[in-house]
Amino acid sequence: MNATAAQQHEVLVLGAGYAGLSAAIQLAARTRKRRNLRVTLVNRS
Repeated sequence: MNATAAQQHEVLVLGAGYAGLSAAIQLAARTRKRRNLRVTLVNRS
């Protein structure tokens, strides 16, 4: 395994309004098979 395959990628979506929630859901669905990617949704409240 090379170094790039072992890297963990994280995506942080700020704001859980309509656009933030929609973006997080779509990104998670499109990248579901990638084990090295984590999508996190953060809401202010």
